[in-house]
Amino acid sequence: MERYLRAQGKSEEELRQELRPLAVERVRRSLILTQVAEAENIDVSDAEIDQEVERLVSSAGPQGEGVRRLFGDADGRDALRRRLLTRGTLDRLVEITSIEGAADREGQEETAAATDGEEEPA
Repeated sequence: MERYLRAQGKSEEELRQELRPLAVERVRRSLILTQVAEAENIDVSDAEIDQEVERLVSSAGPQGEGVRRLFGDADGRDALRRRLLTRGTLDRLVEITSIEGAADREGQEETAAATDGEEEPA
């Protein structure tokens, strides 16, 4: 850490101040995603974690067994659970906004169709 700070020409406090806004934003996003996941009853099963481990192992080639060991313990599985939960929550948010966007467009089209038959004021 000391070498890094010297190379950057910064004190530990300067680095903390520089990184603070990013950390605050990450925590804020995490809290929001957690609330959405809870509100939408999004969860990740052990079977989904097992499937993700197998997908990662198969795509890792010769390092596959190392990947299996990495995600085989409780900490690794928890990290995968959080990653899958975030992915599922973001997918749900996209789905919600797509549905709402489609409903808004449909409503605009209905309004436009209803006003097409009306005469313009003179």
